[in-house]
Amino acid sequence: DWLEEDSHQLTQEKLVLLDFLRSGWQGEEASGFHRFLEEQQHEESQAWRRDLQDKRSDLDTELQENKNKLHTLETKQATLQKEWSK
Repeated sequence: DWLEEDSHQLTQEKLVLLDFLRSGWQGEEASGFHRFLEEQQHEESQAWRRDLQDKRSDLDTELQENKNKLHTLETKQATLQKEWSK
């Protein structure tokens, strides 16, 4: 029973909050806040892209290093196989 009451109370609080948010999206203050949010989103998007590019660059570097190591190991393996087949 208490769970039902809590659920009802949370639903009511959610409705009040939605009404508050709806009323806030009107007028000059809301327009300014909307622009602020767009700017924030743009900055976060740019930071995310830069971070992603940095990570991709790091992965490309790591991939190249691993390819070089693999080539070295394959060369050593070929050399050993030649020695063993003598």
